[in-house]
Parts: sequence; structure tokens; C-alpha cells
Amino acid sequence: MAYIFANAKLMIEWDEYNLIGDVFPRGRERKEDRVKDSKSHPIQFYIYDTSINNRKPFEIKATHKKISFIDIKKLLNVNHLRLFNSDGAEYFEDDLKYIKNKAVLYATKGEDFDSNSCFGEYEMSKKLGEGGFGNVYLARHRQTGENFAIKIIKTENIGSVSDIDNIFVEAEILKSLNHENIVKVYNCLTLKNMEVAIIMECLQGG
Repeated sequence: MAYIFANAKLMIEWDEYNLIGDVFPRGRERKEDRVKDSKSHPIQFYIYDTSINNRKPFEIKATHKKISFIDIKKLLNVNHLRLFNSDGAEYFEDDLKYIKNKAVLYATKGEDFDSNSCFGEYEMSKKLGEGGFGNVYLARHRQTGENFAIKIIKTENIGSVSDIDNIFVEAEILKSLNHENIVKVYNCLTLKNMEVAIIMECLQGG
């Protein structure tokens, strides 16, 4: 059975399987043990409604791996639903059981994924610096409150299409790196007016 609360939180309680971490079933454990374990370790993830600007995400908590599109449609009050991750990969009904704890998804009412949806997670504030190709801003994540540095690149200032492609190639390489001497890159998005946004960690005193 499912409960939808006024504070936009959805709690789903089931009694067959557990939901822990990567949300895989626990094999041959007794049903009673699975139920007990699942209630003490619920999964929690977030869904942004891309039709609403400057919004906080819906928080979903569940004690069962089998969360359905019907439950999410009720929460968002929509008739048509498509779900995507931050890379634009679409989630279908069967994919929901593999959602990881603390995952973030984006919901549309049937439209294709738009990377501007991800950019809406951040609240831009002061300018930190500027250069020949764009500016760097301080931004706060609406959900976590964490600070990030976002570099906005104006592609009109870049000479060729291949140079623009190289920006994304470089960003993807940096996303895969984790080193104390390299600024961490979390995402690279294409915005309206063909601007590019690079989401980076915010370092103090640099």
C-alpha cells in the first residue's frame, strides 16, 4: 500500500522483498527476515519535476524494490510520465528496481530529456571569475545545500564545432578522474542559447 504526504514525500510499504543499497533481492533469506531488514533500511531517492522551475525535488522513500510508475504518477499528479537520469538515459518500469540509494531522476510529461533540467538543480549566486570564453559562478545545490563552481562557456566565442566537441570530451575525461590535485568535474550540460555549463567542485582560497 502507498501513502502520499502533504510534504511531497512518498512512503511505500510492501512485505515481500527488501530494498538495500543497490536494491537487489537477498536470495534465500526468510520472508520475515527480509521484511524486518527492509523496514530498517529503506531506500531514498529524488525526482525533479522538469515542468516546474526553481523547484526542490520530490523525496521518495520505500521499503520495497518494486516501486511503480503508478505511484510516481500519483505523487507528481501527472497522466504521462518519462524518467531520466542526469546523463539523459531513460528509465522504464523494469529499471526502477535497480535505483540506487540517494539517486536523482528527472520526470517529464512525455517530452524528451532536456539537460536544462539538471541545471535547474542549482541556484546561481555571485560571479567568481571570468575569461575569454565565459564566466565562473558560485552556485548552491537546491537539494543538498552544497556549493559548486559552475563555468558557463559561450560557444559563440569558440572558433569551430570540433573545439566545442572537445569541451565535452575533456569534461567526460575529468568526470572519470578522482585526484586531490585535480578539480573534480561532476557534469557538463548544454544550455539554451548553446551555452555550455561545467559543474565543478568549489574550492576555497584558490
